[in-house]
Amino acid sequence: MKFKSADPFQSADCFAELARLFGAPLDEVEIAALFERGRFDALQALDCDPRHAVDLRAAIAAVKSAGDAAAATSRLNSVFCRLFLGLGPTPETLPIESAHRGEGRLFQEPAAVMSEMLTAHGLCLTENCAEPPDHLAVELSLLEQFIRLEASLVDLDERPAIASLRRRLAEWTPGFAEAVTLHDPTGFYAALARILVRLLDDVALDTVSA
Repeated sequence: MKFKSADPFQSADCFAELARLFGAPLDEVEIAALFERGRFDALQALDCDPRHAVDLRAAIAAVKSAGDAAAATSRLNSVFCRLFLGLGPTPETLPIESAHRGEGRLFQEPAAVMSEMLTAHGLCLTENCAEPPDHLAVELSLLEQFIRLEASLVDLDERPAIASLRRRLAEWTPGFAEAVTLHDPTGFYAALARILVRLLDDVALDTVSA
C-alpha cells in the first residue's frame, strides 16, 4: 500500500485527528494549545504541501481571530452546534453519511453498512457514543484502524476494507465540505473539511479489491 503524500502511519494519524476535530466541540484547553503553538498535531505534517498549507493556516487564523482562547472556544462551539448537531439552517452540513445519500433521512443504508463493517471486524460503538455508525468521526476512526492494521500485520489484508470505506467517504464528503464552506462563518471547519477531501484523494492503494 502506498500513499502519495505520507507514510501509512502518518496518514492514519491525520485521519485520527480529523475524526477528533469533527467528533466533538473543542474544549478551552485544546483551543488554548492551538493559540500557543499555532499549529495542529498530526495534520501539521501536511504543511509541506501547498494545497493543505493554505487551509491549515486559515484554520489557525480563524481561531486566533477571536482574540483569546475563551472567546474562540465560545465561537467555535456555537458554530459546531449549528453545523454538525442539526441546529443550523441546512442538513447538508451534518457529518453523517445518511444525510448525504438518497432522501437524506438518517439511519438509512449507510448506517446499516457501517454497523455490519464494525461487526465484521469485531468492533462496536461504546455505550456513551451518541452518534450513528455512519457519523464522519466513526468512519474516519475506522479508516484509521484499517490503515494501521494493514501497515502493521503482514498476514492481514485490510486493503479491500480500506478501499471500500475510502470510496464511501470520497463519495459524500465533497458535498459535505462544500456545504460547510458555505455555512461556516469562521472558516475553521470549512478549512478542515477541504483538507479531509484532499487527504482522501491522496490515498493510493497498490491493489483495490472491494
